Amino acid sequence: MELEDIISDRMKKTKNALLEHFDEDVVKKLKMRQSVDSERMSLYNKHLWKLALSVLDGKMDDIDEKEHSFTLRDGFGDIKPGRYSLSKWTETLQLRSGSPLGQYIIHKGLSQDIPASEMVFNLSSYPYKSATLEAFKGQSGYCIGYKVSASNEHDNEEELLICGLSDDGELTPDDFGKKLLELDVERDQRTEIPQDVTTELNNAFRESLAEYKNELADRIQTYLNTEIDKLYSWADDNMYPLEDEVIALRKQVQANRRAARKATSAMERIELKKAELSLTKKLNDAQAKCNEAREYYNAKSEEQIALLEKSMVNTVSSEELFTIRWSII
Repeated sequence: MELEDIISDRMKKTKNALLEHFDEDVVKKLKMRQSVDSERMSLYNKHLWKLALSVLDGKMDDIDEKEHSFTLRDGFGDIKPGRYSLSKWTETLQLRSGSPLGQYIIHKGLSQDIPASEMVFNLSSYPYKSATLEAFKGQSGYCIGYKVSASNEHDNEEELLICGLSDDGELTPDDFGKKLLELDVERDQRTEIPQDVTTELNNAFRESLAEYKNELADRIQTYLNTEIDKLYSWADDNMYPLEDEVIALRKQVQANRRAARKATSAMERIELKKAELSLTKKLNDAQAKCNEAREYYNAKSEEQIALLEKSMVNTVSSEELFTIRWSII
């Protein structure tokens, strides 16, 4: 075996060892790829694929889980029938979130009513070591999921907040719910959620929502501070030439006075005094222009900051998506 092959083999084994024995968050901090499988889909595409299988159930043929492709039997609206794939390296139609079919899948998935269900999740299906999930292996509990939307005049965003509760009464970590939904479901069935559990989950959600709003406010404040700094820089950049002119004229007046004090000829002192009066007039005019400009830029900055603050006021709304009873085996 060539030295290059030996090094490559050892690197591959080292990566596998890290993925098997280190928590996934540690792996992320090491900035390593979380899979040595070059064909592994991105998390976003993985979700899109699973959602497509659910939404298009009964409309698909020849489903290839390995190639992540399928045949859509019939078209509808702007959506063409044919062979679709997540891979961009094929001659098939592309399944993308922004495509007509992708948009249909996402909107259809979001509009579906999700009944309360009891789900059994298999921890062995998670591709990484996760201390968060392993801490709850063999346990059961409940989760509630909300879609939180925030918008202002400039931007909008959506966040999935999932609050969990174990049967022992322990609130699960913030990232538990999203990791849980990455696991394969062994079995599921409809169920009823006790009212006291629903109340406790909603109380936990309100706390999570308050934390989200605080984090959002911090981000807005950071953005506003950056924009305010830009306004100050803009004002300063426009003031510098005017201030430089005032400083230069003031230096000329001072130099003229020094020269006048040293002059011995009356005529010379008269000429210097005339020059001083002319320079002083220019200095006063430049100072007045500078003060006027400073007032203008200050007023303009205050106006822009007020408009900016108003435009960055967020409207936050939430929508309950699901409540489940979970078990991890």
